[in-house]
Amino acid sequence: MTGEHYQRIAYIGVLNDDGSLKIGIPLYVKVNGDMSAEQRKHLYEISAEIVRRYEKQISAYFQKLKKEQAKNDDNKV
Repeated sequence: MTGEHYQRIAYIGVLNDDGSLKIGIPLYVKVNGDMSAEQRKHLYEISAEIVRRYEKQISAYFQKLKKEQAKNDDNKV
């Protein structure tokens, strides 16, 4: 494929203004022309790093929610 196109590299999540999490948002990069094997390798490495960081962030987010829920449950008793 030649010319300009977009390559999806990962799905991420973002925090809404109210603090809730919106997940499953595709992340794209703009690619001009054909990608060489080296460029594809770098794109893979970048997307793998993005996924690792996102997994850490989403894990921390859900741990925070669990702690808040436990705190709220303790306050009800």
